Amino acid sequence: MPSPATHLVESYVIDVRRATATYYLPDGESIELPAHRVEAPIAPVFGTARMQAAIREAKNHVPGYSYKGFRDRAVVAGCAGYIVSFSGRRALYVGRTAETHVEHFPNQ
Repeated sequence: MPSPATHLVESYVIDVRRATATYYLPDGESIELPAHRVEAPIAPVFGTARMQAAIREAKNHVPGYSYKGFRDRAVVAGCAGYIVSFSGRRALYVGRTAETHVEHFPNQ
């Protein structure tokens, strides 16, 4: 069953470099909010394997998992931002030079 937030938010974009989160509503409206700033520099090369490892930890709720930890590992992997589409059931992770990794949501 989808969470209540998925009925209110169609998708969102996290811009790690600007430390912003933009949420898009089904009616076309959007809201931009400040996001937590990451102190570590974004790795210059996008490491797909490292990004996938961070995603696996999140999916498996490994002991000690936190969003902050995920975000820090994503930055080390070279992730400069990501787009999550609830209707498209996927997340697109983007590196500094536009390398990408698409992660599809698991089947329910």
